[in-house]
Amino acid sequence: MRLPLIIGALFVGAGLILLGAMGARWLAPQSGHVNPEAPVVLEPIAQPTHRQPGIDLETIRQLLAVIGAKQRSQILDSGENFARFVEQETANQSILAAA
Repeated sequence: MRLPLIIGALFVGAGLILLGAMGARWLAPQSGHVNPEAPVVLEPIAQPTHRQPGIDLETIRQLLAVIGAKQRSQILDSGENFARFVEQETANQSILAAA
């Protein structure tokens, strides 16, 4: 008894897909309506006027205050570890600023 409902649902689904495809075709710009001699105008992208190369000392202090004591001592014991920490946090800050 459920077979007519399933067949009806399939027809409704197929009809919606067909309707969507026809709508997309109707709304899509036609390739023949483009003026090939019209100049292409590109807006210049605004460049930031100020750029910080890294993170400031206060941000580093705040990050080190949040980190656990064991990890903080590992970072501060070696200059190489500290440099990697600063590079990683700079990258993290850049990603957050971009989002």
